[in-house]
Amino acid sequence: MKNIKINYIAGFVLIVYPLIICFLGLLYWNKFGISTFEIVCVIASFYTFCISVGVGIHRLWAHGSYKTNKFIELILAVVSAGTLQGPVLAWVSDHDKHHSYTDVLGKDPHTPLKYCLLEENKNEYSTKGKLKGFFWSHMGWMLDGREPRKQIERSALKRLGKNKIVMWQFKNYWNIAILVNTLVPFCIGYGIGGSLQYAMAGFIFIGVGRAIQQQATFCINSVVHFFGSKEYTNVTAGDIPALFFMFLGENWHNFHHAFPRDYRNGHKWYQLDVHKWIIVLMEKLGLVSNVIRTPNERIKAKVELTKQQFTINMKKQLNDIETMFTKFVETLTKEIDEHINQVSVNVNNRLIKLKQKALFLGKRIEYLTNNSNEIKQKEIEKILVKLRQLEFDFGKYVSYNT
Repeated sequence: MKNIKINYIAGFVLIVYPLIICFLGLLYWNKFGISTFEIVCVIASFYTFCISVGVGIHRLWAHGSYKTNKFIELILAVVSAGTLQGPVLAWVSDHDKHHSYTDVLGKDPHTPLKYCLLEENKNEYSTKGKLKGFFWSHMGWMLDGREPRKQIERSALKRLGKNKIVMWQFKNYWNIAILVNTLVPFCIGYGIGGSLQYAMAGFIFIGVGRAIQQQATFCINSVVHFFGSKEYTNVTAGDIPALFFMFLGENWHNFHHAFPRDYRNGHKWYQLDVHKWIIVLMEKLGLVSNVIRTPNERIKAKVELTKQQFTINMKKQLNDIETMFTKFVETLTKEIDEHINQVSVNVNNRLIKLKQKALFLGKRIEYLTNNSNEIKQKEIEKILVKLRQLEFDFGKYVSYNT
């Protein structure tokens, strides 16, 4: 754990403050119980902040998927500051790097691949590395004080440097963020219930909803970059339909990485995407313009290209596995021939059974190689796991004779 440098401000905002709010929620629950009001506060604040990030920071400012008037921008800028995810300008700067260098080590600020590659073999992955990579992409990249993240990307400044609302929010970010997280929820609670208890409930449970939403946003970088289908582009980002209720449309993340400027993440009419519906509604009301839509012909072409690239990648991986497997079987056969009369019958039988397993695995590899158009990445990973297990068992059994 040497050379660790914690960003204490980020640590307080992302970990300590949410724990304080949740602890206050438990105290409140113990004293007053939980009614419909407190539950509504959590749900309403969660989705309000979620929309401010998805419709505002992400699709409006980060990707310029549409244009809107200054009044809508002001509302989105104020509410999104309350998410405690940083100023719009800084958020967009990090996001530009993520899209420009997706999964490129050292350039993508929160790639989940950061700790996945093994030192001894740059083409293999470790389970431990994947877990570290998951945490890194979720929160670690913000907690690591060694990461030089204060510099705003030129691309973000070029697009937003003259936007008065964005720059006003950037200069007054902490004042706005603290106000939205303290006085505003306190006043909402008092205005609805007319008592100090309601005011406290508003402050605490709107804060709980905000804290949960903050983690939901981080899950886009972690969960959605680890799981999901990859129909539109071969990157770590995936589409996970079941997580719609949590992300309101940001769960269609593979499509988004293929067509980042499109106002939709779920481009098909039946794909649940609240953020695209809000943008369409505002367009019909005359509140937004210049909505960017990717032509269907381009989407279909991208899907076909992705299939071709996937097939090429599968064949390459399978050829690499086949080479590894051939070398392993040669070594295994040689060891069995050399030790057949020197080791115990028990170890002998184990080595012979190990060879049988290896030959069975070889048939599976041969089948996959001949049918690479039909397989998925998960099958490749399973083959690699089995091959490593065989190598481990082989080393263990041979060590009995040394």
